[in-house]
Amino acid sequence: MLINISSNNWLKKSCILIFFIFFSFTTYAQQDSSLTDRNLVSSIKDSVITDIHIIKDSSVTDTLFNNTVQDSLISDEQAQKDSLIEFAPLKETVKDSIFKDVNPQDISDQSGYVIDNIGKWGKLRIYGSMRLNGAYDLNGLTNTNSFSTYDIPVGEAAIDQARFFMTPYQSRLGVEITRSGLIKNFRIKIETDFLGANNGLRIRHAFVETGNFVIGQTWSTFTDQNSVPQTVDVDGPNSSVQLRTVRIRYSDMILNNKFKYIVSLEAPDPDVVLPDSLKDLIPAQFLPDAAGQLIYKYTEGYLSLAGIIRGITVKDSSGSYDQILGYGFLLSGSYKLDTNNKFLFQGVYGAAISRYITALKGKGIDLVYNPNNQLFQATISFGLLASYLHNWRSDISSAFTVGMVGINNKDYEPADAFSQSWYYSANVFWNALLGVRFGLEVANGRRINNDGNYGKATRVGFIFYADF
Repeated sequence: MLINISSNNWLKKSCILIFFIFFSFTTYAQQDSSLTDRNLVSSIKDSVITDIHIIKDSSVTDTLFNNTVQDSLISDEQAQKDSLIEFAPLKETVKDSIFKDVNPQDISDQSGYVIDNIGKWGKLRIYGSMRLNGAYDLNGLTNTNSFSTYDIPVGEAAIDQARFFMTPYQSRLGVEITRSGLIKNFRIKIETDFLGANNGLRIRHAFVETGNFVIGQTWSTFTDQNSVPQTVDVDGPNSSVQLRTVRIRYSDMILNNKFKYIVSLEAPDPDVVLPDSLKDLIPAQFLPDAAGQLIYKYTEGYLSLAGIIRGITVKDSSGSYDQILGYGFLLSGSYKLDTNNKFLFQGVYGAAISRYITALKGKGIDLVYNPNNQLFQATISFGLLASYLHNWRSDISSAFTVGMVGINNKDYEPADAFSQSWYYSANVFWNALLGVRFGLEVANGRRINNDGNYGKATRVGFIFYADF
């Protein structure tokens, strides 16, 4: 019995001890949890306070950022100001350009789409013209690109059959970049059409203009575009002097801006046909062409005198070099009778300058080969042009033109060699909208050979311009 009682007491004591220990742990655990909760609340409070500080710091950072942006804007404005100090203002480009050759078939400067750069110190102009031209040839010509009096067939080769054609190859596309420079503003221009070989692209203009200088391909100094009348034919009158060359040109105004002078060095490109015996003796040219022009402007118009000197290098049958002197003079201008009536004129004379005259360029007659002494001689050529312009009203105008061109034939030239040609045209143009024009023209020409035989051609042509 004693043993049993003792066992029960031990069991009771053990249970009481276990209960007490469990109760103690439970109580301490709750107390620790409350402390933890208090710490958590404190942590949250600290976090909130920290976030508030972060926000405050962020506001300071934002303020600094805003100040940085403002400083950046100020810096950009200052950079622009500095840029304006370093570069000439773009608007002065027109003032810097004191020369402007304007062909009546050119695309208007108001055409095209302009993109300004961010700094407003440069712009890009993209422009072009869709041109559809066609003609009804009553007789004489087979050339669809131009009314060339040189190509009129004579004698048995004369063509009496009528023919109609239309082509889009006079269409043009150009890019022009104008921007400020360290000293002067400058302009880069590249313009093409589709009158190249096999109706491929052909460069019309590719030059840089800055201040008084023009460098690249554009109208020669020995030309005058302002005295060329507007015509449907792309080449214009047979005796007109208009040729684009590669050159370095300088011009300026003198004598109280009443006179303008132009001087240039131009790429030598003689237009010569070599006989079969000299096909392998094509020489390199080592002297540039030198040209100059003096223009006097007055109230009713202007008067221009241009000159050129050429040194054409050739080889004879022995292979030795020879230098042929070429020279030319061009007198041209305009005279305005009143607001609606104006006269244009050109007169040209010279030796070895056939490539500059519309009807003769590309025919290989700058020089002629003398089979008797096996030497080259310069071809003397000359031409006259007169045109009367009349405005019927503000959007309708006409040009009535006559021209002649000739060469002094040598005794040894064949009977069918070209001697002279005449050109007559009358047209009317309607300017429907800015950049939209329609022209209708009647042209007549005559070619006369060395022996006096002649051929004639008549064409009714039209053209539609849609500039963009």
